[in-house]
Amino acid sequence: FGRCGEVALEVLRALGLPGVEAPGEAEATCAVMDSMGIVDGCVTSDGDSLLFGARTVFKTLRLSHHDQRDLFMERVEAADVGKRLMLGDDVEHVAPALTALALLTGGDYDLTGAKNVGGTKALLVVKALAKGEARRRALAGAAGRDRRDRTLPERLDRFLAAAPDPTIEALDKCTGCARCKHDGCGKCKVKSHVRGCRECGTDAGCRERDGECECPFHARADERWLHKVRERANATDGYDRSFRDAARGYAAQARDAEEALGDASDVEWIVAENDGDEFDSFRKMRWRRRPDVARLQALMETYCQWEPRSTREKLLPVLVEWDMKAARRALRRVEDPSTIDPGWRWELLRRRGVEFVVERIAKVSGNNKAPPWRYLLEVNSADPAHWAAWQRAAAGDPTAGESAPKGGTPVLPPNFHERGDDLAFLKGLAQRRSVRMSLVRETCPHLVARFDAGGSKATSAPSTPAKSKSKPTTPRKTPKTVRGTKTRSP
Repeated sequence: FGRCGEVALEVLRALGLPGVEAPGEAEATCAVMDSMGIVDGCVTSDGDSLLFGARTVFKTLRLSHHDQRDLFMERVEAADVGKRLMLGDDVEHVAPALTALALLTGGDYDLTGAKNVGGTKALLVVKALAKGEARRRALAGAAGRDRRDRTLPERLDRFLAAAPDPTIEALDKCTGCARCKHDGCGKCKVKSHVRGCRECGTDAGCRERDGECECPFHARADERWLHKVRERANATDGYDRSFRDAARGYAAQARDAEEALGDASDVEWIVAENDGDEFDSFRKMRWRRRPDVARLQALMETYCQWEPRSTREKLLPVLVEWDMKAARRALRRVEDPSTIDPGWRWELLRRRGVEFVVERIAKVSGNNKAPPWRYLLEVNSADPAHWAAWQRAAAGDPTAGESAPKGGTPVLPPNFHERGDDLAFLKGLAQRRSVRMSLVRETCPHLVARFDAGGSKATSAPSTPAKSKSKPTTPRKTPKTVRGTKTRSP
């Protein structure tokens, strides 16, 4: 299993993506990265990520570019969970509350939890403790927001260790009045007050009223259930020790993940200008390098038995997206890159390893009558010499290639055949060169403006040539008679 993690990290870094090796549970590291703002969310079906402090969890994330009906996303926000638990707007208290819930019902660090304590009763306890903690913080002000010694798991520990309330233990049956719903002050439930009701203000009888029974047995129902949970938890063999071990386990995972992220090389500091003259710095993980195709081909051939060409074809859409971003950075000072000299443009792009450029937007792309969300692009080689030679070769010119010394043979540009196969592969299926609109607007605003102005007929550089295949014309069929009926061909 450890070797699988090492290979996965190696593949990520070969793709140019950052990777972090978790010191413990992967969910804990991902959750801490989310809580620190390093990532935008966690994709996992394990709910423990919320216990470790995750803010946004994608429980289900199914992607498909073939059929939009196959797209499905199920997202859980810690803020919504906090509102359900009546924790207020502070998401910092969601993870401790869920940890307390797991300590009662069972989790990864204590599989059984307290005996005969289900989720409903455990949630009642957590809500009561959270309500008391919120009240205490409101009274204490800013000084009451220290989480180090006032977490819900610790409050739950103190609650379970507290002595039972004898007044709660004495409540064993309803003593209310069925007519006015006030306390009958007797030993059992009564039909009505015969000698009058103080709450109703009568000397004889009482006033009929709808509503909940207000006797101590029902009025203190939540306290009675809290008392029962305490009794059942304390009656569970070994629960006192397993409770504390599980609480330390959850806390240690989050703490170790936070310490590991402090030394992670793939997590970098980013400085961005805010609305004013000041700059904000924050830690983030981002796509930093172009995929190393040769390294990925070796890895996939070793571990997946993929042919090198197959690996490159799978990477082509990713390479096109990276080249779009890299070209935008290289030509950020040029308003319309298509108007500058191709040779000078190639010199700027070659320094950044760009292989492909987008020449024009062919049309908007969608599927199954859904609103369009992608552009279909015309992708060409960034090297003008390669592009010219490939055009001549596609047209059947046997002398295609760069100029050669006198008496020598024409020499094709480097990787000529591979690049030509790449362009033919991209042209073969529209899905391979369909890119989301947001990225195209970010990296190719001049092409978007040209497309919006002229639609799909906007003119630009010629598209990738393809060998034309002439089809023989079908001669017009002569009319014939079948069973006495004259049939004409269309």
